[in-house]
Amino acid sequence: MEKCSIAGDSGDGDEDQNSRNQGKWNDAEQLEIHVMEMKTRFLGVEHSDTLSSMANLAATYRDQGKWNDAEQLQIHVMEMKTRILGLEHPDPSQIWQVWQLHTAVKGNE
Repeated sequence: MEKCSIAGDSGDGDEDQNSRNQGKWNDAEQLEIHVMEMKTRFLGVEHSDTLSSMANLAATYRDQGKWNDAEQLQIHVMEMKTRILGLEHPDPSQIWQVWQLHTAVKGNE
């Protein structure tokens, strides 16, 4: 699965991606929290880039084994996308993220 870019299309998510690839989960988590907070502040909580940052943070929580945090944040993203886009909107990345989250959680029960 191709993960959403933390920083949108500007390419400034490279540092975060490198941290994740090297298994530096705490570094990646802190950077993702910072990016998410900045995007929330400047773009708003409903902006697609902000929601992508939230989904990336949920994925990092999942990768760290922080299942409750991952699930809560992913559900929040899903609810926001559904409210903004509507139930009829075909958002394959949204469906894939939920499936991946539930698969990961089920595999660790």
